[in-house]
Amino acid sequence: MRAALVLASLVLSCLPAAAQDAGAAEARAGQTVTLYGHVFSVGLDAPMPANTFAPEGDSLFAAAFGNDYCGLPGFDDCGKDPLNKRVLFLTAGPVQVHSSADFNSTEDFYGKLHNEHGRAKDVLLDTTKDVHAWFYVAADYHSWGAVCPGAPDVSCVVPVWQWDPGVMPSFVVEATLYLAELGDYGQGASEPPPIADALNAGKAQVLATGKSAPVTLQTGLPGSPNAMEFDVNLGKLGLDAVPKAMDLFLVYSWYEDVNGQAVGLNGQPAPSVKPWSGETFPVRFTLPVRNPVDVELVIPQFVHDKVLVHGVLGSPWGSYDVDVKGVQLEVRDPDGQFVHAQHIARSGDYSVAHGAHFKPVNLTWVWDYKADHARPGTYKVAVTGCDLQHLCASTEASFTINPDGSAGAYTVGRSGQLTASQGQLSALTGAPQPEGTRLGVATQAERATPGPGLGLAVLAIAAWAVLRRRA
Repeated sequence: MRAALVLASLVLSCLPAAAQDAGAAEARAGQTVTLYGHVFSVGLDAPMPANTFAPEGDSLFAAAFGNDYCGLPGFDDCGKDPLNKRVLFLTAGPVQVHSSADFNSTEDFYGKLHNEHGRAKDVLLDTTKDVHAWFYVAADYHSWGAVCPGAPDVSCVVPVWQWDPGVMPSFVVEATLYLAELGDYGQGASEPPPIADALNAGKAQVLATGKSAPVTLQTGLPGSPNAMEFDVNLGKLGLDAVPKAMDLFLVYSWYEDVNGQAVGLNGQPAPSVKPWSGETFPVRFTLPVRNPVDVELVIPQFVHDKVLVHGVLGSPWGSYDVDVKGVQLEVRDPDGQFVHAQHIARSGDYSVAHGAHFKPVNLTWVWDYKADHARPGTYKVAVTGCDLQHLCASTEASFTINPDGSAGAYTVGRSGQLTASQGQLSALTGAPQPEGTRLGVATQAERATPGPGLGLAVLAIAAWAVLRRRA
């Protein structure tokens, strides 16, 4: 490890300033990512998934599972009651269920959430912007619907009325964003994350927290909405980066503020509290980040009289969050003009299956530059990619066509954190992978000799990749 650190330091010190700064995510302005909850239950022991997909197709969930007696003598404080919580944790891929019926009837429910622990890469946070969390809730006089007849204190699912009339004064919603290590990195796909254990053991770090001002919760009455929206400002984040092996989760609490005490009342005439969620009530929170998506590498190569451009893209949330169809390659000729290539094809290598979320998206363009009569000179290529919320990044590289039309030198572009392993890049480029720290982008005998700066750049990336792999 020490030898690799020294090697990386020496090589990076030899690179031009522009090459070193290409991967400096610290210089990037923060952009706001929205994480949407897919909610089918309530309670600290029933954490629900959240990802960058809006909850399209998710059915309305508005069953009153909470303990509305909290805060009364003999009951827990509403701010601590585990039944008076809604918990969102981050998934590593798409959610394959869309209703509370799926949650209650599917044994492998958590296995359909792609909830492997950790992120695909470190999340670089913007500590200058506030975090916001949205919550929807109704005051409901139909409190009898949450208790099964003849079985006190046993929750049961009742039909969703979509009409919950009631009034509750001084109503408050709290939201707290936590950081914790909830399990082995990349594992636990079929298990609910142990969030309650982490909180009870004091192993969860608060990153941001806030609560709404007390207001009158009034729903289902003339002039009132069916469910009220609460926008909770959690303030600024207390950490500038989340290591990829750590997990983020958000916890909501709700109660009536009675002289500073958190209280929830049930029974007539006071209503019960019914949180709402679903496609038209998107429970969600924001996260200001500086690396929503990275075009990590752009690698031009000459192979059999063609130019291959490899693009490697990654998002902290996983491969599912890269808009693969929207990734674009731009080629500029020696005069800086756009090239409208006619003989070009694209292929891809990526997956959103379990275990594959943490791998980057690999795309390759093959350009028959001779068929398009490309003239000699140095060409610049740029790969631009966006995430599902249209936050984008771009990285440039270059290659040279010699005066006789043969392959010339080329340079590699790099930005952000590298998630592609040495072996993956070797397989991507087709170059042999010897033992050691050499990245598989060097030319073979039939390829052009790299320009003077490429060897150093390649070695620096390789050393960095080794450090990331061993970390």
